[in-house]
Amino acid sequence: MENKKILVTGATGHIGNVLVRKLTALDMDIRVFVLPGEDLDPIEGLEVEVCTGDVTDYKSVFDAVKGCDFVFHLASMISIEKGKKDILGKVNVGGAKNIVEACLSNDVKRLVYVSSVHALTEPPHGTAFVENTDFEPDKLLGDYAWSKATASIEVKKGVDRGLDTVFAYPSGIVGPYDNRKTNNLINTVRSFLEADKSDTLRYFEGEYDYVDVRDVADGIIKAFQKGESGMSYLFTGEKVTVKQMFETFMKASGKNMKLKRISYRVAYAAAYVAEAFSKLTKKKPSLTTYSVAVLKSNADFDNSFTKMKLGYKSRSFEESIRDTIEWLKK
Repeated sequence: MENKKILVTGATGHIGNVLVRKLTALDMDIRVFVLPGEDLDPIEGLEVEVCTGDVTDYKSVFDAVKGCDFVFHLASMISIEKGKKDILGKVNVGGAKNIVEACLSNDVKRLVYVSSVHALTEPPHGTAFVENTDFEPDKLLGDYAWSKATASIEVKKGVDRGLDTVFAYPSGIVGPYDNRKTNNLINTVRSFLEADKSDTLRYFEGEYDYVDVRDVADGIIKAFQKGESGMSYLFTGEKVTVKQMFETFMKASGKNMKLKRISYRVAYAAAYVAEAFSKLTKKKPSLTTYSVAVLKSNADFDNSFTKMKLGYKSRSFEESIRDTIEWLKK
């Protein structure tokens, strides 16, 4: 598949810029689709063709896809705030529709659709998520998850119409190269590094699965090269509790701080206050009721199918945090 024309949407995002670097290292001919005036620092120095437009505008999507053999669709709006359903639907769902139509109209050979595990229907605690293409948007937690599941349904319709497509579902992203500071966990690492040693880190009994961005990018390329059309692939890593997360921060940085356990109710109340305060300040909240609820949701993932079919591997959470901190200190 070398030396073919590839379009990458969302190329300046955390996964996007890492993916583009890996694709260019494989001698791929890359075109990136970015918003007009978008900061291109994350992909600075890379030999790529820059095409501007908006995924919500079909004409600009069609023009970007034209002449491309393959498309990697990563562009989406990520939001853990309430009241964003309309814009999430416009960008994530509408954007996916436009990509599918443009791919079909331009005879694209393969679409790689990068979504999120939040799009998958959550099984009961004690039962692991597995790769699947059954989506139930109205059963999911939060508007972001709804938008990703609904978008997946739209992409699946493209498969039914003959579009060769593979689906990628990463869990919580960690790792270096979050240049745009949009990753909530990496921002938590930033806050930890800036905090005074005398401060206390408060945690509650929650957990989630985190995967290194570099492993996800490798997995996406493997899905592109070896994946079966219409199939979903789970790119997950290691389940980590909130307490373990902070302990890993301390171990990787050599900065010790006090830890104090609080109840889930207190954490949820603090998130509720943070959301209310953000409405007054017009600033993005550092903690939301959605993010707290996610940390109490099912975080068990079984990606044995993905490992078997693609040879996918993931590194440890500790290694990811150590590399992230080294990158942040540069």
